Amino acid sequence: NSSQVIRNLSKSELASSCLIQAIKPERNLKKIDLLEFLIDKIDQPIEALKSALDHYKVGFKFNYETIKSTQKIRSLSVNSNLYYWILKNYGPNSEVTQKCFDDIFESRIWVDLKLQKTPDREVPEGLTIGAFNSICSIYLEFCNEKVPFKNSYLQYLQLAKNHEIIHPFFKINLHHVFDLPPLKFSLKITYEYIRPEIKLNRAQRNKRKSNEISNQQAHNESERKNWFELLEKIYYHKLHTDNSDITENFKESFESFWDKIILANIPELKYLSNNSNRNNENELQQFTQFSEVFSKKQRQ
Repeated sequence: NSSQVIRNLSKSELASSCLIQAIKPERNLKKIDLLEFLIDKIDQPIEALKSALDHYKVGFKFNYETIKSTQKIRSLSVNSNLYYWILKNYGPNSEVTQKCFDDIFESRIWVDLKLQKTPDREVPEGLTIGAFNSICSIYLEFCNEKVPFKNSYLQYLQLAKNHEIIHPFFKINLHHVFDLPPLKFSLKITYEYIRPEIKLNRAQRNKRKSNEISNQQAHNESERKNWFELLEKIYYHKLHTDNSDITENFKESFESFWDKIILANIPELKYLSNNSNRNNENELQQFTQFSEVFSKKQRQ
């Protein structure tokens, strides 16, 4: 029976089971005493948190196509105060923080897409003002803490119109990736939402710092290369075409940033850019040759 099962559980296993109940979406988590008590009893807290987040399906729920047409309301999977607590305790580069950001990011994109369709509204239909403030404020909290944007976010960002969504990607995330001079750029959070007071002791601060160091993304040549190639594809094949899915605000921010990295004199990017130019010239030459051959055949 259930009492026998409970007796057979270790303290850590019991606390992990209770954690799932403690973070139910309907809980506002304005006080985090219970959460911290349970985490303190768990042997592997990050794994327990990931498991609890999986229980509530935290993360992406739509793909690039379905998010544009879905009639479902996309709110956060659990209360944003949990995401805030995880961010403050485990830092921006933790795997569990990134899992939270997936959920936040998609919700924020959904809000923007809905408001693009109904510009007369301040809040999407069916979403409460509290849920709206929760989504928008926690997105900015994560951006200000420099939580990395994944490569997969890029296709969603092209759909966004609100500068509040787009600017953190170009002015914070990519500046960091390409080691550009940091901008004095911080996002002001004007949305009303009560966050729990989180005080980290020295041990917790050291643990967060350790997590940040061990999980820090290596912004090396390989990573810059991947980002550069992704941006390059958009620049040459999408940005200057009649693509209605890319908003004008995204285009403007993209072009401004593209100019910066081209002028930044980053050695590996100069090499990639030169190769790219040669490839584009080759493509043009091949197309011209094909056109000439095709025209001759037509005349014959």
